Amino acid sequence: MIEITNTQNNKIEVKTPYSALFVSRLKESIGKRKWDSEKRVWVIEEEDRDALMAVLKEVFGYEDDGGETCDVEITLDPHYCVDRGPIMIAGVVIAKAWGRDTGAKLGENVTVLKGGFKSGGSRVNWDTRMDEETVVRVKNFPAWGLGENVQANVKNFKIKKISDIKVNREKLMKEKEELLARLAEIDKILAE
Repeated sequence: MIEITNTQNNKIEVKTPYSALFVSRLKESIGKRKWDSEKRVWVIEEEDRDALMAVLKEVFGYEDDGGETCDVEITLDPHYCVDRGPIMIAGVVIAKAWGRDTGAKLGENVTVLKGGFKSGGSRVNWDTRMDEETVVRVKNFPAWGLGENVQANVKNFKIKKISDIKVNREKLMKEKEELLARLAEIDKILAE
């Protein structure tokens, strides 16, 4: 899941599932960025927000919708595998292997309804793959991932919404607090 947090010092912390493409595009697009290995987030300047959002949209199809989610069922075609990485749809890790013989671990909030995942390939060129046609239920899937142009690293999948869209009240309250803190900072600067 993708998480964006505004900090008190005009910085943005962004957490995404690992994607070599995201790291590459972030480094190409934003000169002043730093990896915080303790928090496992990228830290960038607030002034680079538009560039960050463009990279998130390009790589994951991300749209900032205030944290709206829903539950979905996803049917995956068994003829595709992902080389040396997780199966991801809309920035959500569905399953992930770490090597040829590791098997595959399900992503957070993912339940297999039919089929399953495994690792395969060679020792060096391993992959994450499906056993057969696989159907999963994903709780709290980002609502922006229901669009037609959702980014995924597998092909031929179908997403079916199985619950109403839920507003993430906690995320909205946190965003409100961050905005009020920023407004207080601006008021202080303008009063000087």
